[in-house]
Order: sequence, then C-alpha cells, then structure tokens
Amino acid sequence: RSTLDRSSAASDVYKRQVSISDMDVVTFDKSLQINLKGSGDGKDHYAVIDQISLYLIKTEDDYKTISESMKNADTKSGYESTIDEIVSNQFSQYTKEEVQNNREAIKAAVLKAIQEKFGTQTMAEIAFKNLRLQ
Repeated sequence: RSTLDRSSAASDVYKRQVSISDMDVVTFDKSLQINLKGSGDGKDHYAVIDQISLYLIKTEDDYKTISESMKNADTKSGYESTIDEIVSNQFSQYTKEEVQNNREAIKAAVLKAIQEKFGTQTMAEIAFKNLRLQ
C-alpha cells in the first residue's frame, strides 16, 4: 500500500460525521504557496491555497477554549502559523500528480496532523479554498 492509502485508512478514526448545526468554522485568510515534491519533469510545481477553513465540533469538551483561541486576534496568528506549517509539510511530500489524484487522502492526513498537534478531536473537517496546482 502507498503512504496515501495508509494515511487515508488511519484517518477514518479521526474524521467523524457531525451535523453542520454542531459545527463552527474558523477561517485563516493567508494565502499559501507550497513547493511540491519533484516529479522528474525538471519543473518546479506548487500548490496554492487561498484560504484554510477548520470546522470545529461545538459539542466537544475543549471546543470553547480552542474556538476562542483561534478567533482571538492575539492568539490566532500562532494557530495560523502552526496550521500553515502542517499543511505545507503534508503537501510538500507529494508530486503534483499525487496531489491531483489524492486530494481527500491528503486533506485527511492534514486534519489528523492538526488534531495530533493540538491534542484534540474538536476539528471535524478542513477545507482549502481555491486549491490550485501549478
């Protein structure tokens, strides 16, 4: 099995079905440009993401603490930097073609890494606005 297959299977534990009414969204508006792994064609390839949204589960015990910290102007940038780093680290492991063919598995791997970094299951989903590959 490929790394992506294992990552996807492992992420089933982390991604739960939650009603949209039980979720709150935190948006990070900083655009990211991520260098992708070389594909052997001699060209540099990038993933560009305009915005990252994290969907938080309102019914989790630590929701209030995490939500307030992620939305507070004084602490939001720290979360944003950490999340940007996790997203960049995950995407940079793959070639342009791998990203094209495995977007959901990569999203699941990013979500799992964020959950582990912050030690919480409050994050239910992650979304990338205008993910483009160049």
